[in-house]
Amino acid sequence: MINRSRMRIAAPMLAAAALFAAPAQGQTVDGPKVDWKLATWGKPRAFTAGIETLAKHVSERTGGKFTITIGYSTFGGEKEILDILNSGGLQMTTICSSYHPDKHPAYTGLDLPFLPLPDFDTQWAVHDAYHAHPYIQKELARWNAVPYSSNLLPQYEFIGKGKAPKSLADFKGMRVRAIGGIGDAMKNLGAVPTSVPATEVYTSIERGTEPSAAS
Repeated sequence: MINRSRMRIAAPMLAAAALFAAPAQGQTVDGPKVDWKLATWGKPRAFTAGIETLAKHVSERTGGKFTITIGYSTFGGEKEILDILNSGGLQMTTICSSYHPDKHPAYTGLDLPFLPLPDFDTQWAVHDAYHAHPYIQKELARWNAVPYSSNLLPQYEFIGKGKAPKSLADFKGMRVRAIGGIGDAMKNLGAVPTSVPATEVYTSIERGTEPSAAS
């Protein structure tokens, strides 16, 4: 997500960065010194590879004049960073809509279970179309935000420790880390869904506080 009040700066910078992406051109974009704060949570991992690459890319293409400082839980927790973006304390942030679905209920539509998205190309096209929908843009505008890009994830599968469920009935009473629409689906099966942040899933399974998790 990008702070809407900063879009007049962001649009030409990012467009130019894409324009001069080919290494053979070796051109940079001149302009004022700009430093943005980008919030995320946890530690650097596959999920954050995209924003790390973005920060490196814009710095290289602007000769270090446009820098992005990434805060790993240092700019705020995963459930509050959208509020901080709205207040102007951040210029960009990653969000997980299932961590705060009440803030943008329509946007959680992408978290519905069993969506027919068979491959990454289809998923990318659906996400782009969803972000372009006027209602979604209006909903995010209430938080002074515009979507920049989605982090595409594979279809969720369960992993865990202990006795593996062999049928849908075996999920009854089982504590599972399942958020958003997946959580609702598991609740209908009699499971007990919990909203453990992604960065805490491994530790929860290892300690036995969460027997299984959608991952």
